[in-house]
Amino acid sequence: MKEYTNRFVIALIGTGQLGSRYLQGLASCKVPIEIWVVDPSEASLSTAKARWEEVASIPHSHTVRYSTTLKDLPASLDLCLVTTTADVRLQVVRQVQSQCKVRYWVLEKFLAQSTAQLADLEESLIDAEEVWVNTTRRTVEWHQRIRKALPKGGRWQIKGSGGNWGLACNSIHFIDLVSWWSGGVLEKITASALEHWNPSKRKAFWEINGSLLAHYSGGSELELVSSPKLSEPFTMHFTSAQGEYLLNESNGTFIGPNGVDIPGRVEFQSEITGRLVDQILLDGTCSLPKLSESAQMHKILIESLLQHWNETQQRDDSLLPIT
Repeated sequence: MKEYTNRFVIALIGTGQLGSRYLQGLASCKVPIEIWVVDPSEASLSTAKARWEEVASIPHSHTVRYSTTLKDLPASLDLCLVTTTADVRLQVVRQVQSQCKVRYWVLEKFLAQSTAQLADLEESLIDAEEVWVNTTRRTVEWHQRIRKALPKGGRWQIKGSGGNWGLACNSIHFIDLVSWWSGGVLEKITASALEHWNPSKRKAFWEINGSLLAHYSGGSELELVSSPKLSEPFTMHFTSAQGEYLLNESNGTFIGPNGVDIPGRVEFQSEITGRLVDQILLDGTCSLPKLSESAQMHKILIESLLQHWNETQQRDDSLLPIT
């Protein structure tokens, strides 16, 4: 392994299920890092420590420090990973900024719960060297190979459907994926075919089934469907002038016309984080979408979902209760 003389300093804010997997992934970083792990919950920190011990056998020269308060963070950070829920993301970013100089940021989706929060988030991070959003499919080698195999230009009709897959909080992954694959810019979202809102597994957050339709520049459209009546796993069906393509992430298949057959899999966050962080720290770049690009998609999605929420709940809320 190449020897690196510099030790990079990283903060990981939020150690829920996903955050603790980020931490596991950091063990595989090739560059030596000092990791500051922060979560107000002692239970979450205990889970994070246990997850770190699970990968402790990986050879590394990293150090990890745990804290329940952001006040313990050092004055300078090379990278800050924010994996909190959406309702506190802006607050956390502002607090970190008030006491730390941060070069790079990676923010977990959903970015915010309102367009006002989203604008404030962008404004708050305007002086950062770079900020990315963790819609991870762009980083998956399998999806990169699929992108090369897909037809260039033209209009695509895509339908992604499955049973209870968390349309409200997870649709941004597929909206971003189709934008990246097609080169189209998201222009609007039609949410009139969505159904009833229901409390999600996470307290104080909500989810929804039904259908929403994303419209892109160039004429491509993505319909996303979530229904408890569908027992099959989530699949994406593409129709183009060249023929039809089918992506099934659960069984690792992508097939299309003219013998296109690209097997693969979507890696876990714990497998992605190490190489992602190495690239950011060493090259100042990565394959995730930048904040400006992702925020534009988030804004359109938030506006559509919030309008549906207020109309169906007979409310006039400014915050969308998803994470």
